Amino acid sequence: MNSSIVLTFTVDDEPGRVKLLSHAVVTHDGNWLESRMSCLAGKFVGIVRIQIPDTKLDALTQALQALEQQGFTIAVEKFNIAQAAVEKPQALSITIVGQDRPGIVHEISQALAQHQVNVTELRSDVSNAPLSGEPLFEATADAHVPAELNLDKLSEQLEAVANELNIDISLALVDEF
Repeated sequence: MNSSIVLTFTVDDEPGRVKLLSHAVVTHDGNWLESRMSCLAGKFVGIVRIQIPDTKLDALTQALQALEQQGFTIAVEKFNIAQAAVEKPQALSITIVGQDRPGIVHEISQALAQHQVNVTELRSDVSNAPLSGEPLFEATADAHVPAELNLDKLSEQLEAVANELNIDISLALVDEF
């Protein structure tokens, strides 16, 4: 029988980090199913979902923890895949653009949480606006929305947040991500 695990990690950004992780997985007969990784502020961070034979789980966990000697901070969590894939919710794509200021993510995430919207992926960045050179905040988010969600009410609340923060927010229901 197989187990499913999610591992999260942080390590200084240097070449070969994915090789070290993938080597530990493959040498314990693990299957690397999906991952998200990124470089942020000189750190390489990520999350990986792995399927592993039950008989190899402890050995893989020990091998991953041994990577801490090479600068990794790693957490491993076992989960039940049957519990994770109950029902496929409606997907929502959110785009945010505006002059950067503190509180943008907080205000938007607060409005989403009030409507039980579950953010599944968030990508954000601050760059210089093309003409003015002012800091420009840009973000895209993927989210799952409950079947009973009143999208008009969510849109109205997010529009009020956008007006207050002087940013643009757009929503789009999508079939799948």
